[in-house]
Amino acid sequence: MATPPICVTRSCDFAIGHRVIPFGDDPVRAVQCGHLHGHSMRARFSLTHDRQEQRPHVDFDAAHEALMRWLSAEWNGRFLIARGDPWMVPLHDLDAGGVVALPFAPSVENLALHLLLVVAPRLLTGSGVRLVACTLQQARGRKVRAYL
Repeated sequence: MATPPICVTRSCDFAIGHRVIPFGDDPVRAVQCGHLHGHSMRARFSLTHDRQEQRPHVDFDAAHEALMRWLSAEWNGRFLIARGDPWMVPLHDLDAGGVVALPFAPSVENLALHLLLVVAPRLLTGSGVRLVACTLQQARGRKVRAYL
């Protein structure tokens, strides 16, 4: 009998600043997201193991730690902005170490997808552990879940 799959979830708190170029016909979101602003965030990483039936012990903690270290080193306390945003160069000139230029608009939805589809596969290659869901939640705000 095959062992049922196990999914382990851990959370990590972090803070980001961002600006999303105004878009669409939603005037409220266009105004709110078009300004420089920040959020306290919580990331929830849900991991599983590719070889469930072979696991005497799977080190999910090491995989979670790798994801949390990356998040802390790359995004925590930084300002995230799209490379194509006209404010990117002036902001980068003001604080090169504190501004992260991304190849996409830094909406919560896009950040969750980037963690799930780009960051996690790169960090977890060869571990047998894979990220199956990434949830990002703004403090007292919306929650976005990207999953496979």
